[in-house]
Formats: sequence, C-alpha cells, structure tokens
Amino acid sequence: MKNGTTKDYEADGHSIWSCAYVDGRRKYESGHEEHKSKFWTAGALWYANNLRSEALDAVAYSHHLIICLNRILNTAMKLEAGEINGIEGGANIRNILENFPITEDS
Repeated sequence: MKNGTTKDYEADGHSIWSCAYVDGRRKYESGHEEHKSKFWTAGALWYANNLRSEALDAVAYSHHLIICLNRILNTAMKLEAGEINGIEGGANIRNILENFPITEDS
C-alpha cells in the first residue's frame, strides 16, 4: 500500500492468504479432531510419504477439474448458440458444480 491506496494485487494477495489461513486452520483443527495426534511430532519419512500421497491426489483432482470446467464451457457455448435454454443450461452447470462422487454400488 502506497499513499494510502491499496493496489489490486495487494487486495488479491490479502484475499488469497486470508482465505488460505482460515481454511487451513479449519482443516488442521478438523484433522486433529479426527486423528487425535500431535501432527508436529512425526518423522520426516512420515511427512514425505503423506506429502507424496496428497500430491498424487492433487493430480487426480486437477485432471477431473479440467474436465468439469470444459463441460461448463461447453454448456455456455450451447447456451450462446441457442442449442439449450437457460433452465437446461442452469441445471447442467449446477449438476457439474454440486455433484459428489457416486459410490461403486450406485
């Protein structure tokens, strides 16, 4: 902040890291309640193995997120072209955004 004016990148950075802090604390505390462990007492190999597992999850999540975003883009293009109406487009987008994974038995 210079001269009392917040620059756009400063506001964006503040938003990113404020949300990350709040979300991170919530996740950390939830993990503690679930596992009842002293997370900070683990050894380096435990951290490394868990970090690798989380990184592999992130690859899978990003893969499917890209697919979902392309489905939303496709729906928007169909709406613009008049191929589907607003109700159908809205339902498609809501479905893409709100669904949870189905179970193997479904």
